[in-house]
Amino acid sequence: MKLIHPLWGALVCLTLTLSAQDTTIPLGDRAYDIVERFVQQYPVEADFNPNIRPWSRRAVTRYLLALDSTNVVQRPVDRADLAYLFDENNEWLLAAQERTTLTGARQTPPQKVYTDSTRMFYTYEASETESSTESLAQYRRNQRPFLKYFYRTPAFLGEINREKFYLRLNPQLNFRVAPQLSDGDDATLFENLRGLRLRAGIDDRVFIYTDLQLVDFQLPEYVVRRRDRDFAIPGVGLYKPFESEFFNTDNANSYLFSTAYLGFNFTPSIGMRFGNQPTFLGSGYRSMLLSDFAVPYLNLQVNWKVWRFQLRNIFAELNNLSSNDPQNGGDELVGKKYLAAHYLDFQINDQISVGFYEAIVFQRQNQFELQYLNPVIFYRAVEQLIGSPDNALLGVNAHWDVAKGTRLYGQFLLDEFNLGFLFFPEPGEEGWWANKYAMQFGVKHHGYLADKPILLQAEYNRARPYMYAHRDSISASYTHSNQYLAHPSGSNFGELLLRAQYRPGVRWLVEGRALFISGGDNPIGVNEGANPLLDHNTRNREFGNEVGQGIAYQTRILGLDVSYEFYHGMFLDLDVFVRDKNSDDPAFSNRDVYIGGGVRMNIARRRLDF
Repeated sequence: MKLIHPLWGALVCLTLTLSAQDTTIPLGDRAYDIVERFVQQYPVEADFNPNIRPWSRRAVTRYLLALDSTNVVQRPVDRADLAYLFDENNEWLLAAQERTTLTGARQTPPQKVYTDSTRMFYTYEASETESSTESLAQYRRNQRPFLKYFYRTPAFLGEINREKFYLRLNPQLNFRVAPQLSDGDDATLFENLRGLRLRAGIDDRVFIYTDLQLVDFQLPEYVVRRRDRDFAIPGVGLYKPFESEFFNTDNANSYLFSTAYLGFNFTPSIGMRFGNQPTFLGSGYRSMLLSDFAVPYLNLQVNWKVWRFQLRNIFAELNNLSSNDPQNGGDELVGKKYLAAHYLDFQINDQISVGFYEAIVFQRQNQFELQYLNPVIFYRAVEQLIGSPDNALLGVNAHWDVAKGTRLYGQFLLDEFNLGFLFFPEPGEEGWWANKYAMQFGVKHHGYLADKPILLQAEYNRARPYMYAHRDSISASYTHSNQYLAHPSGSNFGELLLRAQYRPGVRWLVEGRALFISGGDNPIGVNEGANPLLDHNTRNREFGNEVGQGIAYQTRILGLDVSYEFYHGMFLDLDVFVRDKNSDDPAFSNRDVYIGGGVRMNIARRRLDF
């Protein structure tokens, strides 16, 4: 008997009682920095969780409308950013006659209500549902659309608004050229991305998102080394060689990429999405729990939001190997493994949030482990009950807004440990290999310099040797398509990251970053715990394992990005990048330097900082 695909089965079961949310803001979009600044600078509560990304467009727009109604946003650059975000999410600004809602009418934002005669003290109350045939004032139209039908609004090439249906369509482009300045390397780096992005909503209950991209690119040397080692390019699925008549293409590749998902909306508090959308947990530049570093994977996500609690369930299908890995034997079906994870976040008060994360990576013959479909159970108890060989991880994520504009944040993820070996080791038993954990500490400040926005961020990340690995490296490591699900450096490293962002004008953005990574590489044929793709049973020693063991290295990365927005969503970019890796083994050392630029349309920058 032919089995039903496990994730489709889970979808059918859960749709009987659960629902989903609308389309989301793509990860990496500059909207995240803008909204974070608003949340930390202005006293209006947001009803989306900043630690679970991507964010709902509807929730963000609801927050922006509430913020705009207070009249506290007065700085010109903040007003411009507010208008930019309204344009980006304008499907949620239309009245009931133009689009449907669950109530059949438009919900106006909370209104300021004064509580004293001096009009100094006030609170916010939700206003009554308002029936209207007009769009909100924040919905902007172009006075002269291109050829009458295109760019009727600033943000979209095409859009449709009907009573029970909306659609938004945009082209995507990222063309950049960067001559390398490294000694002995005359290859020119380039990227040529062409694509389309579409999102739509039906009856305010079903939501569709899809994009399709065709990309040709030439990689810097350090990414080529990662590709040749792991048979994978970060964020890329199947890739093929590419030749160009204009550039030296010794290391050029091309790939076809698509992201798509369906959302369902049956209740305001419970939602779900099904597709290959990535997820990022945390407030940092990196995530030690779950990040978007790997190519997106098929997953079913269920989101529950009740009072101060928010629960996200993730049921995912992962690839054992990459499509380019020679172990696949050519044009064969890539083997599968599965991820079941949940993240429960509790907003203690307006300043402090704590979240708990649990994940299981496992493989079964021809089936999903149905016991892991329980959305509220403790997975570790299930794993012990069924006697499975699965890879279990437990983690915590927290942030504390210690002052206006300033947030402290951190993460801790535990893979395996022995309490005695960890805290009370006998002589000679220090550094047991299976005391595997990763951590993050960071501080982020959103503020202003001469009324222009600035962002300052410092972050430290660290992962023990053999972290994220498992005794069955193919079927249970915390990886997908030979790419890491958390930090780009894998394990056996420590990293200090500094980041600064400045907006000298409404259309300008300048961002600099400096990363200092120290760790240890695996010698050829020896497993010192630097690569989660390797079986941890091939470890080099039982005790005495410390971060940086193996071939010691220090990597320094310096980057400077400048962008000018000449029209909504369209940018001219300048990039300066320096990466130095100094290793005890000269074969592992390399230097990459390039200066380049290009034009970008309706797509975020993607940085390969590792």
